[in-house]
Amino acid sequence: MEKKILIFGSEGQLGFDLTRVFSVDYNVIALNREDVDVTKLEEVSNVINQQKPDVVINATAYNKVEQAETEKEIAFAINASAVENMAKTAALTGSIFVHLSSDYVFDGTKDFYIEEDKTNPLNVYGQSKLAGEQAVLAATVKYYLIRTSSVFGVKSSKQKKNFVDTIIERAKAAQELRVVSDQVMSPTFAYDLAGKIKELIEKPAAFGIYHITNQGSCSWYEFAKKSLELKNLNNQITPITTPESGTKVNRPKKSILKNLKLEQKGFAPMSDWQNALERYLKEKYN
Repeated sequence: MEKKILIFGSEGQLGFDLTRVFSVDYNVIALNREDVDVTKLEEVSNVINQQKPDVVINATAYNKVEQAETEKEIAFAINASAVENMAKTAALTGSIFVHLSSDYVFDGTKDFYIEEDKTNPLNVYGQSKLAGEQAVLAATVKYYLIRTSSVFGVKSSKQKKNFVDTIIERAKAAQELRVVSDQVMSPTFAYDLAGKIKELIEKPAAFGIYHITNQGSCSWYEFAKKSLELKNLNNQITPITTPESGTKVNRPKKSILKNLKLEQKGFAPMSDWQNALERYLKEKYN
């Protein structure tokens, strides 16, 4: 019988790509915020109990890093309480639970992070994502907890544009471009991430925590520069420091996630971020 995959957060960048990647081989139930309020246990329980999926994937997220400082309750409701609702109900129905977490659970004091490294979030957003991780670990043993970083995808979110789209839009409008050069991360294409999650489930790999990002790393300034270069836009970009950006939030300086467990389990490496960015731009803008 065809496996059933239930995806929460199907309207977001990753949710969109998870839906299109899994729909090729599976019966996918794609749910967005209009279909179910994940912060309400009863609604989550009802849909999981009714559908009895083989796999539940949580692609919902509150990811407004700046606003989280003043919207702590909302951030924790979506990134922690809702995760607990899904993980607990998935455990009761015997479903595998896949949850997406973030590089922001780390403090950025190391050159890179492996799955077993100690977490130490610097801001409310990171704290809420860590609380979500803890909820998964407490609720179920059948889980893939996936940390990723700086996701960009072809589906435009109703909430906000991704970094690449924002840079290109501003460049085309001849607006001033000032981008931080002292924060380094691993940009990740949502389509590649979705594909690797599918591989993880199909292998099947041992349950646990996995880092999944495109290979390599760069600063936001370098990421912006490459985006414009690939679009043949020659706008001037000014590199600035994090304090110069006006942010009121502490952010990790280096949040590079090393995909060590994927490597150890024999998975093919992800493509590098430059290749991923090129493929993204071709699909989105050509």
